[in-house]
Amino acid sequence: MIKAITGLLFATIVTAFKSMAHTEELIIAITEQAEDVKGIMPTPNQGQSMAAVQARWGQEIARFETVGEPPIDKLEYADFFVYFENETVIHTVIKYK
Repeated sequence: MIKAITGLLFATIVTAFKSMAHTEELIIAITEQAEDVKGIMPTPNQGQSMAAVQARWGQEIARFETVGEPPIDKLEYADFFVYFENETVIHTVIKYK
């Protein structure tokens, strides 16, 4: 009988603590994350040359096929992608993590 009461009491206490504990989910838009990261993580600036980007950040992880006219190139680095038009940076996209 004592085991049953002890077990019931333990289950009641555990249930009470579980209902008191909760978690919250914070959802931040990717655009807001990028704004927060810009001051912390340096990325290539619009107007930089491809040579300057490669000199600063080294060899890219991947280089995608050139598309369109004018030619658009995309280089992948560990934390971001860089888009070039005629070997000039037009946009940098930070990878979502």
